Amino acid sequence: MAFAIALAAASFSSLAANAYKVSANVSHHGERFASPSVVVEMGVRAEIEVSGPDGYRLMLTVDDAGEGKLRISANLDTAHGAMSPVVIVRAGQSATVSVGDMEIGLIAIPHDG
Repeated sequence: MAFAIALAAASFSSLAANAYKVSANVSHHGERFASPSVVVEMGVRAEIEVSGPDGYRLMLTVDDAGEGKLRISANLDTAHGAMSPVVIVRAGQSATVSVGDMEIGLIAIPHDG
């Protein structure tokens, strides 16, 4: 199984206080098949790609939504289907989105680098 992570226009050394560790749980028919995590700099898209029968491509962006809230935008493409949810949460608060038999849970926690 191949695994790749890319941060567009950023390197780990440039991650500042505006970085978040975003964790996801991805399920199909109630069975979890992926639990990726990635450090995302505010406003910079991160991408996780895994090949194989349960492979997927997940792109995430975290933006300031004002009033202490975060806007997490996800683009998920799997062999089971695709979705592009956007959730507004406070750091450390989880959100779950379902589309058909697919479900993704997202949580962003501040990362000090």
